[in-house]
Amino acid sequence: MILAGGTGSRLKKIHSDLPKILKPVGKKLFLDYFLENLSRLGFKDLIFILQEENKIIEKSIIEKNNKRFFINVLSDGKNKLGTAGAIVNNLELLPNYFWITYGDTLLNINIESMEKKFKNSDKGMLLSVIESDGLNHIPNLLIKDKIEAYSKVNNKGFNFIEYGLMLVGKKIFLEHNTNEKIDLKNIFEKNIEYENINFHKTKSRFYEMGNLDSYEELNKKLNNINEVDELWNE
Repeated sequence: MILAGGTGSRLKKIHSDLPKILKPVGKKLFLDYFLENLSRLGFKDLIFILQEENKIIEKSIIEKNNKRFFINVLSDGKNKLGTAGAIVNNLELLPNYFWITYGDTLLNINIESMEKKFKNSDKGMLLSVIESDGLNHIPNLLIKDKIEAYSKVNNKGFNFIEYGLMLVGKKIFLEHNTNEKIDLKNIFEKNIEYENINFHKTKSRFYEMGNLDSYEELNKKLNNINEVDELWNE
């Protein structure tokens, strides 16, 4: 499940008429690199969730598929339900456990290793994480032997960053109602409180298009390489 509803308000200076996932970066559109990366990680079945119906994004996703994936593009309507609300609204389409990622991030992680860890655990959620030392991103997780806290604001002493890929059991969303506004932040906090969340560490950094600085960094990197996996050949 790909949360791709962001309008890219922090990237308005760059092709303001285009949604974030369709903005040019490097030698292609971000969507080209995004799909290439999902393919190299091993994903086959994709559900894109948009905040509201967007035919331009849907058309581009289908055109660029090239029979690599089974793709469904869904909308949670004009009412902004939040990142978790969009998932709850489409739970009937999902298996007992599934992956969640963000439509503005490129990752490098072993999904088979994550899946094995999830299946061997009794937790309902497995979060990929990376240590914040040396990265130009604000940490949002406090991890010792377990995940102690998640916050984007009160993060003094926090030492990890949410990496952008998680594996979850469907059950953790069942207590919420369709059309309820709820963010993944609330899901994180509740499952940390119930000790129903585990973590999987990676050392490969992520690249994303969340703001102008991260866009410029990614643009510079992609202009100097030909394939998305070369991002991690440093």
